[in-house]
Amino acid sequence: MSSTIGRNDPCHCGSGRKYKHCCQGTSPSAPTTTSSKAIMYVVGGVVLLGLVFMTISLVGGGGGQACPPGQSWSAAHGHCH
Repeated sequence: MSSTIGRNDPCHCGSGRKYKHCCQGTSPSAPTTTSSKAIMYVVGGVVLLGLVFMTISLVGGGGGQACPPGQSWSAAHGHCH
């Protein structure tokens, strides 16, 4: 006898129906596609935010440095002089 229940096997609850029409969606061992999709959306959002922040840091850094009055930013040296 097999240790796993197949989709077309009789349901283990005794209803007489096939497992796929009775307890397949409510079984704790059944995969939940809703939570899997939610996890994929969260991971995708985190990756997208990471790419946005990385792009902003690469493109926006360096040009708008505030220097004290009488000094200017030197891109070649990376400091005010």
